[in-house]
Amino acid sequence: MHISVLRKLWWKILTLVTIFIIRIFFRQNKKYISADVLSEKFKNILVIRIDRIGDMLLSTPVFRAIKKKYPESKLTVFASSYNKNVIEGNTYVDEYLVYRGIFSSLNELKNKKFDLAIDLFYGFNIKSALLSYLYNAQVKLGYKSKYSKYFFNFEVEPVKESQYEAVNNLKLLEPLG
Repeated sequence: MHISVLRKLWWKILTLVTIFIIRIFFRQNKKYISADVLSEKFKNILVIRIDRIGDMLLSTPVFRAIKKKYPESKLTVFASSYNKNVIEGNTYVDEYLVYRGIFSSLNELKNKKFDLAIDLFYGFNIKSALLSYLYNAQVKLGYKSKYSKYFFNFEVEPVKESQYEAVNNLKLLEPLG
């Protein structure tokens, strides 16, 4: 088998095992939220973008849009180590945290409380979805996919036709108003 096929198979198995563990051990009453909850004033917002540097660059308009909508909020961006420099001087970001793996991240964020967690990954990424889920924000916002219902309580339908990544990122914020 080609290595890319094995890699895809590995991530699919990991995703299914994670969902199984969540369903068995965490058994939360998963509550989908209505759109009127999204009109609330969120005070502590987490944006998760732990993938590539180009994607982080194209996510910076999201930070401005969030601060425009919620000027009094604290915006925390969770980024990979090589994305740190992209957001370090961004005036819209109040705090950034560096992703160093799931378990290190859980330790780092265990004392933080977020009202809104936004996973900007277009499609589905088990690592960022799991982070959204485990930080137990009141609202977990992400793109709808085959497995997203286990991790998010508000899902946005992805656009079918190919679009510029910055537009996709801003589309995710549309339910916020």
